[in-house]
Amino acid sequence: MRPEKFDEVLQEVRRVGRLISLHISKTDKTNEFKELEAKRLALTKTRDALVQLKSKSGKIEELVNLENRILEVENQIQGLGVKLGEFDETNEFCTVKLTLQESMTISGIPLAQRIKVAFEWTVKAYLGLMVTALFGFLALLVLAVLIPKVRALFALFGDK
Repeated sequence: MRPEKFDEVLQEVRRVGRLISLHISKTDKTNEFKELEAKRLALTKTRDALVQLKSKSGKIEELVNLENRILEVENQIQGLGVKLGEFDETNEFCTVKLTLQESMTISGIPLAQRIKVAFEWTVKAYLGLMVTALFGFLALLVLAVLIPKVRALFALFGDK
């Protein structure tokens, strides 16, 4: 994350939940960078001095040792170049630890609305139950009136 975007990201995080704790630990890498840069400069000067010595005449064994020393210095310079490159690519100099408590926004139904819906449901259920009971009662009444008459008809026709 880029430092200039930090506040924006923090605002987005706050939309997710309530921020309980926030701990930011910063590590200053300026001195480490300057030390690596100074080492690289010193090694470069050493390499240049060794290359100048190489142009002077001497024993083959001394020239080979000198060439090996130049290669060692080159390797050290390359290693420092890689470490210095990490400073350009790495932005993890700041650690942010935060604790969030998730917040749910409940779209509450007003009490008056709840009472109205409950009353409507109760009236519908009660009326449905009463209509069913009425039809049941009427059916029983019809059967109670019809059964004796049907028995009388069967008794009348059953004797002949």
